[in-house]
Amino acid sequence: MNFSLKSLFKKKADTVYAALLVSESSGRVLYIKPDGATGMQVLGTQKLRLHAGWDGLIDDLDDALYNLDTTHKVRVNELILFVSDFHVEVQTRVLHKPFSKTIKDITKHLDLQPIGFIECYEAVLRNYRARNLQDARHAIMLEFEQEHVSVMVVVADAVVHHDKIARLDDWLGSINTSLASLKHKQVLPQTVLAYSPDATAIDVSAIEEYEWTEGLFASGKPAVVLYEYEMVQAALLQAFANQLFPQVSAAPGAVAAPNVIQQPHVEREVPESSPIASDMPQNNMSEDGLVESLGFHVGENVPIDQDEPVPSVPAYTMPPPAVHDFGRDHASPLHTSEPSHKSAHGAISAAPILAKIRSTMQSISTTMKATFSSQGGAKRPAMILLPIAALIFLAVVFEVTVHKATISMTLPSEQLSQTVRLPQTFEYKQASVSSNFTAKTKATGATFVGERAKGVVTLYNSDTSGSVSFQKGQAISTSDGLTFTLDDSVKVASASGDASSITSSTAKASVTASKIGTEFNIKQGAKFTVDGVSSSDVVGKNESEITGGTKEEVTVVSEEDYATLEEQIEKQAADFAAQKLKETGSSDLVVIPDMTKTTLSKKVYTADIGDEESEVSLTAASGISYTAISREKALSFFEKIFVDDVGSSKKLLPETFEFVIQKNTSTSPTARVSVQGKIKAVARHDQAEVKSGVEHKFPQEAESYLINSFQAQNVKITQFPPLPLWLPAASRIELTIEY
Repeated sequence: MNFSLKSLFKKKADTVYAALLVSESSGRVLYIKPDGATGMQVLGTQKLRLHAGWDGLIDDLDDALYNLDTTHKVRVNELILFVSDFHVEVQTRVLHKPFSKTIKDITKHLDLQPIGFIECYEAVLRNYRARNLQDARHAIMLEFEQEHVSVMVVVADAVVHHDKIARLDDWLGSINTSLASLKHKQVLPQTVLAYSPDATAIDVSAIEEYEWTEGLFASGKPAVVLYEYEMVQAALLQAFANQLFPQVSAAPGAVAAPNVIQQPHVEREVPESSPIASDMPQNNMSEDGLVESLGFHVGENVPIDQDEPVPSVPAYTMPPPAVHDFGRDHASPLHTSEPSHKSAHGAISAAPILAKIRSTMQSISTTMKATFSSQGGAKRPAMILLPIAALIFLAVVFEVTVHKATISMTLPSEQLSQTVRLPQTFEYKQASVSSNFTAKTKATGATFVGERAKGVVTLYNSDTSGSVSFQKGQAISTSDGLTFTLDDSVKVASASGDASSITSSTAKASVTASKIGTEFNIKQGAKFTVDGVSSSDVVGKNESEITGGTKEEVTVVSEEDYATLEEQIEKQAADFAAQKLKETGSSDLVVIPDMTKTTLSKKVYTADIGDEESEVSLTAASGISYTAISREKALSFFEKIFVDDVGSSKKLLPETFEFVIQKNTSTSPTARVSVQGKIKAVARHDQAEVKSGVEHKFPQEAESYLINSFQAQNVKITQFPPLPLWLPAASRIELTIEY
């Protein structure tokens, strides 16, 4: 019989494929399904943990398939590989033997049939060609991975140069050296396609600004086109769709299907007279059974011999609930020799739980029946069925009425931040309030108080030419610099005698120290000089002690205390304004500090500056005029900005929104205020979906599912009653998610 293209396409359109996207250090599994022969629909995706490196790929892939099977209730049998340059031989373009051996192990242990692989560079190149009207068959491909950059020069769809560069500090210099080796051999394309199969960050600006070797490119610097990770994935899916549906690529204006899928070897005899014998590619088989040459196309109209069985993938149907006859022994559906990936399939309902209960009860029943039969009791097995049925009934009642669980976990979130100037049309709130306020503070000033020392000094005049007179307040000083002043005016007569014998005239003068302090208390016999008068003419001496000088430190009101009181009044006024906002139902308003003005009037202080007081108070009338922003309106404004950043795959958490008003020097009501808004974004997770994914799983299994499928952290599962049971149905699970 012959199968038409239509029938083959229908079969493929109903098939769900597992796509394994692998790079140097990461892996991801996608469940994909043809979407109307125009593309691929992604049903679900999960990143591989790779906790044991690529050696543990089978276990990690098995876990991922189990979670995706359970979540999306589908079964896959076919595996398409999306591989980076890291897993492909440079010369032969076949998979590295260690990796191809792993794929064989996957085929053996996970019941998956690998149908070929597509290289990232081919998918990106052909996608780029489809997006450009001009010829795009020539490009420099830069494939960025964690530790390497693969450099491929493609001319007319053929790789004419291939090199791998370590991602060191001067990786651009290494790329330049690699390309320079072609300077006199090959005209380099003017387009650089930069992409990463594992979302490695790519510094495009560094590539654009790099000073390449002179003459390396025909017209200055090359044009750099960045393929984001999502674009790489989309290109791979489109390449796969074109392979499944080559008739799409054959349409006018369409891009030819990428010739990159390699099919596992299948032994089949083809008659020499068959019309496909001359068209089949002559494939050289490698040791691992994978075709080494390119050219396998899925979906060709291949004539099949009438007597040859038609290969097909059986449609997966959900198995019916197990029904047990207590009169016979049945194998439990929970024990099977199938791979763990296959055994994960089944109805996500109470059926597995009831199957466990029935299986256990049936086993007990069989054992007891055998026991009673050996004792010759013909009617006793029937009597045993009643308590067993009662136990089953109680177990079901327990499951649907008593058993419940609580799950709490933390899911990863992304902090988004944007600083923008609000438009002049943004709605501000302006108002003013006033009231009387009182503030009190402790005095913090300090000064010294005390008495000045007093005494009598005898002045000696040794000038024979005449008397000397001194006015009240005249300063006299001791030899160590202590200054006193005369209390009264005093006159000292001229000295008598001649040059050989002079007798000085004297006069007593009362003096007072110029400052307070005990250091001015001077013992008898100190010598004094009169300021402005030569000591050879007039000197002084105290014939008795000068006493009475005292000094101590006391607290007084200072200018700083006044400033503190005014700040307290302004703070009270601001709090008063905020309280007024709350009372009027405007608690979501945030005042702009730089556009707020506080005035104080009718200030009354209880002490003057310098007064010896332990505390001081201020009573004043305060008025505050302010401009504020509504948090709700700010959130609405920023949400429009942030939504463009996260796309449809994530959602914003409004409760995490916060904004900070930047410093604004203008107090004009129409000023444009700069505001920094912050909000958290998380992947879209439906709680019902999460709960249905863990229902009827054992706690450890559920925790593993949450970690693998949602990257959950701090998973905590509690059950009532507190027994190590499987989780109840989704409707009886309470889920708390924090971010």
